[in-house]
Amino acid sequence: MRAVLWLSFPWLLGLLFCDCARRGAPEGDTEAYRPLLDRLPPQADLVAVVDLAEAARTYRALLQRMEKTPVVAENPPLRMAVALGQSELEAGLGAIRERTGLDVLRDLERAAVALQLRPDAPPEAFLAVRGNFSPGLLGKLLPADARRLGPDREAYQLDGRMSVELDSGGVLVLRTAGRAGERQDATDSAARLLEAHPRLLAPASAGMFLRVSYATPKWLSDVANSAGAMRWLATDVPRAEVELGPGMRFAAEGAQDRAVENLRLLAEGWKEFTVGGRSLWRAYIFMLLGLNLGELPGLPPEVVAALENRKAVLATVEEFLGEPTAPPAVKVEGRWVSFHADGKALMGSTFVLGIMAAIAVPAFISYIRKSKLTESAELLRALRAAEEEYRLRHGRYLVCGPVPAAPPGKDSVPWPDSSCFDELGFKPETNVYFRYQALLDEDGRLRCRAIGDIDGDGEPSIWELGPDDRLPRQDPAGDEW
Repeated sequence: MRAVLWLSFPWLLGLLFCDCARRGAPEGDTEAYRPLLDRLPPQADLVAVVDLAEAARTYRALLQRMEKTPVVAENPPLRMAVALGQSELEAGLGAIRERTGLDVLRDLERAAVALQLRPDAPPEAFLAVRGNFSPGLLGKLLPADARRLGPDREAYQLDGRMSVELDSGGVLVLRTAGRAGERQDATDSAARLLEAHPRLLAPASAGMFLRVSYATPKWLSDVANSAGAMRWLATDVPRAEVELGPGMRFAAEGAQDRAVENLRLLAEGWKEFTVGGRSLWRAYIFMLLGLNLGELPGLPPEVVAALENRKAVLATVEEFLGEPTAPPAVKVEGRWVSFHADGKALMGSTFVLGIMAAIAVPAFISYIRKSKLTESAELLRALRAAEEEYRLRHGRYLVCGPVPAAPPGKDSVPWPDSSCFDELGFKPETNVYFRYQALLDEDGRLRCRAIGDIDGDGEPSIWELGPDDRLPRQDPAGDEW
């Protein structure tokens, strides 16, 4: 089942966008979102408006069209897998409907989401939803430990940070900060919010169900001024937006001529990705069929059966990877650069994104692990220096640790109080990924040791630094790489 879903993802994406474009729904009235924006903080850095009714229509059409694609309709195992996935989802939605009376795909109309980005803390999130909400809904929907905030309000505190309220205007408001029902300082939050996001409520194109607007916060621009070569993305791109519906449209504003040209080149590059990626998808599938790779051992039976029906596969390829309705387009309007592509063109992006992810994700993980490993090298050298200074004062080394008492694992932990290490003058200022220990070997020689399991495989590695070592030595070698 997992293999079926994984192989189906790019085609589901294509269905999503192609279907929106095909329906040709009339342009939407985005002013209907303004009451929701009044529930959001006016200083939000990222804001999204979502047409939940349009998304529900797209979802239902997506399922119907997925069932009719040749590769599914002519393959009983795949058809059964799609039907099973649909029935499981419908069962989950039915359980919500039975418990609360809320029909998720019918009663939810539109939503607005906002994020306030922080330099030194997780983002603060806000959600406002308009729908057909019945009184008492939250009491049925929320967990039993949710604390109600007063008998005359349908408002609850879920934990120390999250609150939710169904306010008097029939809008469901969820926040990750403050208490439910706290109003913004501004008398008209929407007006102030639209000053930073002026294109958020521009007329919606036919079939649009999501628009996201981003405004670079000042603190990020200030931090980026001291960053590397790509700092212009934070300092010279004040706003950007993404729209999903009839394909995808992305637009960004350049503060300087150089930034506008950079954005144009990036958009042109992504245009080539979509064109070339679509051809790569086709080549990949044709070669897969021609080399009989469906006979490889270990493939799920439903995948083998699908590949054996070459006619159905090729018909599906033409449906998704044939010529796009319109080629991808790049436009420059003033200081705004935009890129638009329909569903078939976007299919090429999924291939390129897959290749990029296959290269970038392992490289990023390796980078993160290496950056964590630098902690052990730096702190072991600091620990050895503290021990040598202590020996000069007291004529002996001080045996300490291991600290923290429990291995941190994949996540860092705060450095705990330790009278021994405090006496030594060794106290890391940030969280640590390793346990640290100062001990003596059988010859009385100092050994500074770090013990960690940053890859989370349950097999910790040990790094040691002796008095004459230039770099720490690892045992077992290479375990955390």
